[in-house]
Amino acid sequence: SRRSELCNLNVEDILFVEEGVVVTIKKSKTDQLGEGTKKGVPFAQDPETCACLLLGRYLAHAGITTGPLFRGMLGKRLRDAPLTGTAIGQIMKKSLATIMSAESVKEYAAHSLRAGFVTHAASAGADLNAIMNQTGHRSVEMVRRYIRNENVFNNHALKGIY
Repeated sequence: SRRSELCNLNVEDILFVEEGVVVTIKKSKTDQLGEGTKKGVPFAQDPETCACLLLGRYLAHAGITTGPLFRGMLGKRLRDAPLTGTAIGQIMKKSLATIMSAESVKEYAAHSLRAGFVTHAASAGADLNAIMNQTGHRSVEMVRRYIRNENVFNNHALKGIY
């Protein structure tokens, strides 16, 4: 999802189901009429990194039952207002700073999360149509621009042939 889509999510847009979480995005860059679209986030195999489980814990811990899903902080107090796109970028950079140098962090922006998802999904063998369904891209060419072929043996045409 785009930063703007995350900022506009409300608790009411989230539905926990047996397979994971269904997120209703009411309006996006590719849905200007606001018809809405549903995205599925499946449970991960590792409970420590499962976005669905973490989301449930976050909501329970914060006591959020209605209104903006992701909120800013004022000191140690949770605000009622939603996070901004700028705040999402700052959070991402602060998180990256725990695992890499400050100089390396400068190379990343919040959009890197989207591009990174596309690259990782493609290298894991996800179908381009499935990737486009999740990201909302309409153009195969645009999605292909995101895919960084860092390993020349990923999805190799000869794989399984000999």
